[in-house]
Amino acid sequence: MSDTEPGEPAPRRRSIRRRLLLLALLPPGLVLPLLTVLLMQWGSAYVDRLLIAKAASDLIVANSYFERVSSGIGSSLESLAASTRLARHYAGGRNSGHLPLWLDNERERLHLDFLLILSPDGCVLTPQLAPAGRKTCFPDWPVIEGARAGDGGSAVDVFPAELLRAIDPRLAARAHTTLIPTRNAAPDSRQVEERGLVVHAAAPMFDADGHIVAVLAGGVLLNGNLPFVDRLNEIVYPDGTLPLGSSGTATLFLGDVRIATNVRLFEDKRAIGTRVSQAVRDAVLGQGQTWHNRAFVVSDWYLSGYRPLLDSRGERVGMLYVGFLEAPFRSA
Repeated sequence: MSDTEPGEPAPRRRSIRRRLLLLALLPPGLVLPLLTVLLMQWGSAYVDRLLIAKAASDLIVANSYFERVSSGIGSSLESLAASTRLARHYAGGRNSGHLPLWLDNERERLHLDFLLILSPDGCVLTPQLAPAGRKTCFPDWPVIEGARAGDGGSAVDVFPAELLRAIDPRLAARAHTTLIPTRNAAPDSRQVEERGLVVHAAAPMFDADGHIVAVLAGGVLLNGNLPFVDRLNEIVYPDGTLPLGSSGTATLFLGDVRIATNVRLFEDKRAIGTRVSQAVRDAVLGQGQTWHNRAFVVSDWYLSGYRPLLDSRGERVGMLYVGFLEAPFRSA
């Protein structure tokens, strides 16, 4: 029995069938690949937005911890400055070796790098820091000026190498950072960074009549402060919170230089002394923006968040960074 109609050639009937089949398959053959490409692009863009949103959220957590540490130093100094213990030791041991020893014990208890008593004009009164009659005076930072006027407070400021050396030579040694040539960083002729980025606080000390007799000043040096940056990283990226084998990182910058970080150059060497990429530097330090995007970090791409650190005068002096490795997400 034949499939062809009487009088119609078989080849012509097969040609019509092929045309009908082509017309039926052509729309899905064109639409499905196009739809696949569009879905892939949309999905990739959506995942990118989610990852960048996570980096932004991580930066908020990191900034909250940083501010909590700063305000905690201020609260500790205000409490100590108003304590009867300090008033008693100050009245009885100002010209003896007992007061510096007691202050040093308090410094360790409060986990500070320095704790000093300043005269109302901002110069150090603690005996061992005024050798041979030389005066060590703090700059007229607003936090010091506020304490001299009767109000306590805390801030981030850049301490010059000379002041660090006068406070404690060990702090100057810790702040000394050799700069490492870094891919994508802005040109810089400097070889070393000797300044220190310090979270410091000051509080007034009053006598029995309510007059300001001195200023209590103390702070923490952030240069080389690995316990601080490791703790920051633990808070933002607890174990198991990043999927696909990605790893979280945190960094404190003085200017564009990494002064405390858990980003690695090699397996056991931290990337202290490397510098941020010029694109990030121009946006965050140059324009005061907060960066939520991909960024090249030392040797790889990270989903990153950067925000400027402002000193007590409102000037941009450094950056706070958190981010996580992008490669595992790209591979997936």
